[in-house]
Amino acid sequence: MRCVLAAALAACVVGAAPCGANGEAPPGAASQPSGTEAVVRACYAKAAVALSSGKADEFARFLAADYIGPGGATRQALQEELAALLARLVEPEAVFTVESVLATEQDALAVVRLVLTGFDTTLALPVERVWHELHRWQPIDGGWTLVRASALAGSPVSGAQGAVYSDASTGMRVPVPPGWTAFPCALTAGSQVTLVSPDLAVDFDVMATKLPQEMEPGYVALIGARAMREAIPGYELQDMAQTQLGQWPAVRTRSVYTRGGRMVQADGLLAVHGRQLYSVGVATCPAERARDYRAQTDQATAAIQWGTPRTGPLPDPRGLINDVRFSHEGLGLSVPIPEGWKAAAGPFWSAEVVFEGYEGQARIVLGCRERSGAATAEDVLNELDDAVRRQASAFRQLSVEDTSLGEISAVQSLGEFTVGDTSRKRILTCAVTGDVQVFVACDAAPAKAFDRIEPAFRELLKRVQLKAQAE
Repeated sequence: MRCVLAAALAACVVGAAPCGANGEAPPGAASQPSGTEAVVRACYAKAAVALSSGKADEFARFLAADYIGPGGATRQALQEELAALLARLVEPEAVFTVESVLATEQDALAVVRLVLTGFDTTLALPVERVWHELHRWQPIDGGWTLVRASALAGSPVSGAQGAVYSDASTGMRVPVPPGWTAFPCALTAGSQVTLVSPDLAVDFDVMATKLPQEMEPGYVALIGARAMREAIPGYELQDMAQTQLGQWPAVRTRSVYTRGGRMVQADGLLAVHGRQLYSVGVATCPAERARDYRAQTDQATAAIQWGTPRTGPLPDPRGLINDVRFSHEGLGLSVPIPEGWKAAAGPFWSAEVVFEGYEGQARIVLGCRERSGAATAEDVLNELDDAVRRQASAFRQLSVEDTSLGEISAVQSLGEFTVGDTSRKRILTCAVTGDVQVFVACDAAPAKAFDRIEPAFRELLKRVQLKAQAE
């Protein structure tokens, strides 16, 4: 619950506002300095070399001391996560694709896709992890430094005349002021969009999300403020007052904090209706510019259409795990969690889940990825088995046979190999439905434990539900 509440207030901490009256650019709007973009792109090239060399500490040098990433991740937390990840990978390769850069003399916003690949010695699989993020850079101590990162859920929307960001799952519609850019952000249980002013001084954050239980908006704000104080040194909630957002009870908040050495003023508006939380956040940097945007902030808030959220759990792009099942609504995929096993979201591919049981001797990995083209189930199986053959020792493919995963025809291999000092035996099942490739790897380590665990593997494979995609 705390993560949900922290994310709720984060909309008020990272949020922003619209441009000048009648849609004109606000004072201080700057053109794109080509030198800034070149420097930022060069930083990504160096960061890719650091990650491909397995050096998380060198990558962390590009992050500000007060860096905050998706989910509130700090610089230290991200460095530790990457270090653990890279330690598992053989021949890691990192590729940054810079999709766009907006820049002034004091700020740069970059839409970036990072793909990290390698052979995971723990899973005994070739793996791929993809980040799609919005990065804010600022010049600190003479060099450009990454100060904030947000996970993206789609492509930016430019503020052409009449442009609107909308989300069907929550019914939210947010007009995009002319000259502004809207960045759809990833949110597990709702919808969030960040609108950025032409001069990059202001962010206007709008969010609709589901709370774990009904609660007062002031309570949400206080818990979120506590989380932000822990994450951001010098964060201060200066004021909170009751108000209304339409017909819903709400609170207004004002906070200040520093970002990259500059003061930020964050004005928030949080409302609760049932278990639904609605919030608007306006973050202005430098803080003294906040007054320039005040009238337009209120105008933009009044123009938002909040809509009616869909009933039931909202879809998650990586799938949902509860006490008994992993499911992915978009793929028509559902897998029961074997009794007594532990399930966790996997770090690679999309819609991945890892089940562990038998005191760590058994692991089941399920992964899906979208790949256009005419790949067959045999192509996917050969790709995964060939990767093991290259990185493991004494690899033997004992059998290959046709089978099925739910409604989909599949192919299955039985293999034996050694990774490091550990012998392993694995059933690998692969299927293709439309442009989606699916695999289930049932792995026993050491190999001599396989015969005892094989019945559990076979039972789970029978119970995988995977629907054929409509043509």
